[in-house]
Amino acid sequence: MFSLFNKLIISKKIDFRKGEIWMFGTQICLIPPDVYFEIIKDLEKNNNQQFIYDASFKSAKNWFAKVVSSTKKKSKSEQIELVPKIFELFALGKVELLEIDLTKNFFRVGLHNSLTAELFGKHNSPVDFQFAGYLAGAFSFILGVGVRCVEKQCLSNGAEYCEFIVSVGESNV
Repeated sequence: MFSLFNKLIISKKIDFRKGEIWMFGTQICLIPPDVYFEIIKDLEKNNNQQFIYDASFKSAKNWFAKVVSSTKKKSKSEQIELVPKIFELFALGKVELLEIDLTKNFFRVGLHNSLTAELFGKHNSPVDFQFAGYLAGAFSFILGVGVRCVEKQCLSNGAEYCEFIVSVGESNV
């Protein structure tokens, strides 16, 4: 992650100026994990997981369009290769593309050391609905079709890592 971060600084894709952080032409905001966790926990407690999923989907789709434009990655495979690198900058965990089937617009993605799952601790259902929204948004942009993402296994449920399925027509949260 830090080598990518250094490359972004050198290539002026990330900029720190007067209390602001800009990455790929978009201002970003860093919040402490405890604040993030309280928001996620409250949304989950009130059955509003769909809200954070949808907001994350829209945000990631728009932001990924700017990232791709800024990096000039034209092919789908180049853009897909960006997904783990870019999402690791969010510091939500280590992202791994486990399976890719472009003929079916299908992806299996692993998230190791999920910050959200670690903050939740032991839980009875998957908790990474924000990250699922991010993945769905990014892959919807890349593929040019609407996709959904569902977390199939979660660190908070005792799995070794979180696993997400991204596909066309898959139900989400």
